[in-house]
Amino acid sequence: MGEAWHSHCLDGRSLQPVILDFMKLTKHIKGSSGAGKTTLLDCLASRVSTGVVTGDMFVDGKLRDNSFQRQTGYVQQQDLHLETSTVREALTFSALLRQSNEYSHQEKLDYVETVISLLEMEDYEHAIVGVLGQGLNVEQRKRLTIGVELAARPRLLLFLDEPTSGLDSQTSWSICNLMRKLTDNGQAILCTIHQPSAMLFQRFDRLLLLARGGRTVYFGDIGVDSRTLIDYLVRNGAPKCEEGVNPAEYILQVIGAAAGSKTEIEWPEVWQRSQELVDVKTELKALKVTRVKVEVDQMEQEVQSSGKDTEFAASFSSQMNQVLKRLLQQYWRSPSYIYSKAILSVGSVSSIPADGPVEIYSANISSQALFIGMSYFSAERTQMGIQNQQFGVFLLLIIFGTVIEQMVPVFVAQRSLYEARERSSKTYSWQVFVASCLIVEVIWNSVRLTPTLWTKTNKTILTILTHSSWVSCVSSAGTTL
Repeated sequence: MGEAWHSHCLDGRSLQPVILDFMKLTKHIKGSSGAGKTTLLDCLASRVSTGVVTGDMFVDGKLRDNSFQRQTGYVQQQDLHLETSTVREALTFSALLRQSNEYSHQEKLDYVETVISLLEMEDYEHAIVGVLGQGLNVEQRKRLTIGVELAARPRLLLFLDEPTSGLDSQTSWSICNLMRKLTDNGQAILCTIHQPSAMLFQRFDRLLLLARGGRTVYFGDIGVDSRTLIDYLVRNGAPKCEEGVNPAEYILQVIGAAAGSKTEIEWPEVWQRSQELVDVKTELKALKVTRVKVEVDQMEQEVQSSGKDTEFAASFSSQMNQVLKRLLQQYWRSPSYIYSKAILSVGSVSSIPADGPVEIYSANISSQALFIGMSYFSAERTQMGIQNQQFGVFLLLIIFGTVIEQMVPVFVAQRSLYEARERSSKTYSWQVFVASCLIVEVIWNSVRLTPTLWTKTNKTILTILTHSSWVSCVSSAGTTL
């Protein structure tokens, strides 16, 4: 199985024809800053949200369908996770919503165990993700980011956008070993990388080398000790690579992408005239007209049996169930947010004796409650007193504006995670996201406000009507209410 793109273009920037043969290989996109590595990766993963993308992209000789995004994994540079989830919960969430319906619920959970074992996360599988400095460390976060994508059981490819950026040498080596381990277990990988060490460079099988502007310099096998790649460069006019020199640094020096380096050779033009490009185009044409019959029959059977070409793997009810469960857990594990709601709540109890003045005894637990309750404590039995109490009801109602202000930061954090990762990977629909956020807020605010509204509203109205009887203006008070 493989993917190919031909005459691919984003806003006029042409990407050369390239074939990716996804069979236990680790592909590596390398280039200087500004060469378009991440842009290319976003185009291939169908994650570009701006500009116009043109050209043809094929999976096993066929144009990609709506299920492509959820059949691939995309590991971003930023390790974005819900800070209140545990490692196992994050993996389970991805597995249940992104794996195909051909797998049973138990099989999806069993695969989570496989991912945890493969990524060696047994020691912290029940740890809270937290924030940097108060949760998982950098390496553990990167492993979790990769694990979330692996838990989706991607059929086609795992994209990684500069997985070693910002990591120290030991952590980078650990992540590259992890990628090699995934490759040895049958997972095809395509990643971008900037300036790897010589040891890291040898962990990859094939290379797509880009010059500034996204122009292709080389695509093909790296070879043992980078010999295949170095021979291509030397054959076309590059100086010989000395012993002990890092091949990755040598390549950037040769094409003029390293700091302070220059070259008189137009390497993109050399690639356009090379036999290697002719071979790539020949194979690309062959992919357009021929496919392996066994794989075609197998894929068509899978589409018919499991509905693999659907946009989302899980049903609407399953999406709603899992997203609601995660949000409820997040709120429960965010005591500061719950406390802020409790502090805003108001409780009051009224005592209306048969005769004598009416007194309101307030059991207020917030500054707003104290302000409202104490401002109209023991209000006089006059028409002005009734108006004051009505104004107290009004002040109670505008507290809902503060409740909305409490909700906005939490919603923005949820939306950021959804926009950055979960929408692009087709984890769940935007309807589920919006509905679940509303339902969870309704649940928590109902728990908080039900006794408050019942007590405050009824007692206040009863008190107003009692005062109205004393001043003989029941009808006017009722009309106002």
